[in-house]
Amino acid sequence: MADFERKHGRIPRVLHIGNIANNAYNNAKLLISAGIDCDVICYDYYHIMGCYEWEDVEFSGPILDPFKPNWIVAGIKTCNRPKWFAQGPIKTCIEYLVAKRKGDQGEAEILWKKLVSRSGYSPFDKGPPFVQKIMDLFAKSWKMTRHVLHKAKNKYISFIAIIDDELNDTNYFDKLMHKISSKWKTAKHHIKRSKAGNKNLAIPRLIEILLNIFKYVTSAALLSIQVFLKSLRLVIRLPLVVLSRKLTTTDSQFNYRVNYLIDKYRQEFPDREDSLSYGDLISYQNIISLWKRLFENYDFIIAYSTDPIIPMIAGKSYFALEHGTIREIPYQDTSVGRATSLAYRMAQHVFVTNTDCVASAEKLAPGRYTLINHPYDEDHGLAVSDWEKDRQSLCQELNCEMLFFFPTRQDWVPGTGYADKANDVFIRAVGALRKQGLSLGLVCCQWGKNVKQTKALINELGFSQNVKWVEPMAIVAFERMARAAHCVVDQFLLGAFGGVLFKAMAVGAPIMTYLDESVVLRQYPQCPPVINCRTEDDIIQAIVELYQHPEKLKQAGSDARAWMKKYHSKNIVVNAQVDQFRTSYLGEPNQGCS
Repeated sequence: MADFERKHGRIPRVLHIGNIANNAYNNAKLLISAGIDCDVICYDYYHIMGCYEWEDVEFSGPILDPFKPNWIVAGIKTCNRPKWFAQGPIKTCIEYLVAKRKGDQGEAEILWKKLVSRSGYSPFDKGPPFVQKIMDLFAKSWKMTRHVLHKAKNKYISFIAIIDDELNDTNYFDKLMHKISSKWKTAKHHIKRSKAGNKNLAIPRLIEILLNIFKYVTSAALLSIQVFLKSLRLVIRLPLVVLSRKLTTTDSQFNYRVNYLIDKYRQEFPDREDSLSYGDLISYQNIISLWKRLFENYDFIIAYSTDPIIPMIAGKSYFALEHGTIREIPYQDTSVGRATSLAYRMAQHVFVTNTDCVASAEKLAPGRYTLINHPYDEDHGLAVSDWEKDRQSLCQELNCEMLFFFPTRQDWVPGTGYADKANDVFIRAVGALRKQGLSLGLVCCQWGKNVKQTKALINELGFSQNVKWVEPMAIVAFERMARAAHCVVDQFLLGAFGGVLFKAMAVGAPIMTYLDESVVLRQYPQCPPVINCRTEDDIIQAIVELYQHPEKLKQAGSDARAWMKKYHSKNIVVNAQVDQFRTSYLGEPNQGCS
C-alpha cells in the first residue's frame, strides 16, 4: 500500500456497493481507520438497519416505518452523516459520488442536500394516510408488474426498461407526494390554530380551513390528472421510443457484454438446467453507463450480497462480500439467482462471513475465497454507560432476579417464514423454569414473522407479565441492553452465528445460543465461549446452573470479551482485505483457500 501511495500520490480508493445490515458501512469505517479512502453507495435502500443512524446515533423517538424511517420524528434533529456514506436514489447517489471524486464541491454539496432530504430528514410529513396508501400501492404494483414481465420473452423485455427509465426520469410521484404533503401540513396547521383560538373567530377560521382543504384536494386532483396524461403520452410514444432505442443499442456495449455473460454462464455451469438470458440482466441497461462513470474513480470495488452483478455487467474487476447471500440465492431458478452465481464465479476474490457458506464458496469461487469475520469494531460499545440502572429498573418492572435479552428475530413456525431461529425452544424452557420457582424475566424484540405466535405461547405458559416487548434496537441501545441483561439469547437451530453474538460478546455479555462446533472450528482455532444449548432440556439445565452460581455469568462475560479481542479483532478483518488489494495491485495470483 505504501508503494501504491508513492506511485499515485494518494492512498487507495475503495467503493463499497450495497449496505444490508450496515455491513458496508462498518467495513468502510474499519478500512478508513486503517488509512484507506472509502465511499459507500447505499442506493434505493433505507431500512433502519442499513442506515448510519442505526449504527452510531442514540435516539429515543419512534421508528414509524422501518423500511423508510423519518429520523426527525425519531428525535435526530441534525444530520451528521459522514460524506463518504451516500444513501438515496440510485442516480443521485452516483452523481454525488462522481462530483465528490471530481472535486466539484458546489455540485457535490447540492446533491448531498438532496440525499439527506431523501434519507429521512425531509421537513415534510407523509401527508394523509390514504394518500400514502395509494403511493405504496402504486409502487408495489409497478414492482410486481416488472417482476412478471421480466419473465416474459426477450422481445418484450426492452419495453419494461424503457418505461422504467421514463418514470424514473419524471419522478412524478415523488413530486406529487411532496406537494400533497405540504398542502396537508398547511391544513393541519390551520386546524390547530382554530382549536386554540378565540370562539369569535371560529367562523372565519372555519372558512379558511375549508378553503385550504379545497386547495389541497384540487391540487391533488390536478397532479393526478397530470400523471395520467404523462402516462398516456408515454404509451403513445412507446413505439417510437422503442424504435429509436433499438437503432442506437443494437450493437451497444451492453448487448455485447450480456451476450458474453450468457456464453460465460453456459461454460461455467454446464450442469445447470436453467440458462442465463438477456431478460435476466435487462433491468441494468439504462443505469450501467452511470455505474461505469462512477467506477472510473476507484482502485478497488467491494460489492456486497447480490450487488457483484453490477460491476460484473460493467466489466470492472471487483471483490464480492457475502453475508449469508450464497447460502441459497445462487442456486435458485431466478434472474437474481443465475446472475448472482455468475457474479461470484467471476469475482476476483470472495470474502465469506458465514461459516455455513464455505461449501458454497468452494463451488462458486474455488481457490478464490477467504473466510473473514463480520466487519465490526469490537471496541464500539465500551463507551456505553448507565447500564446498571437499566438492569435494576427492568428487574423491578418484570419482577425477576435474572434478566435475559432476546433480540433475535422471531421466526420459528414452519411454513410462515424462514423458521430458522427455534425461539420457541427457549420460551418453553423459561416457562418450565418459572413454574419451578425461578425468577426469570425477558426483554424481546418485536420483529420477525412469528411475533404473534411467540406472544401467544408466552401467554399460554403464563408469564407474559414477566416479558417486555421492545422494537428492534439500534446498535448503541443494543449494547446498553446487552450489558444490562444477565445474559443475551440468540438462535437454537442454525449452529452458526452472526451479528447478535459478536456484538454481545464485544461488550462482555454472556450469551446463550447453539453453535455447531465442527462448523465454527473451520474458521476459528477456538470455539466462542458461549453457553452452548440446543434443546429445551439443555437450556433448563444451563439456566439452573447459572441461577445457582451467578459468578459463572461474570466469568462467561469476561471470556467472551477476551475471545473477541483475540479472534474477532477489526485488525484481522482489515488485514485480510488489504492482503487481497495488495495481490490485485501487484498482479499476483489470488491467495484464497485452495
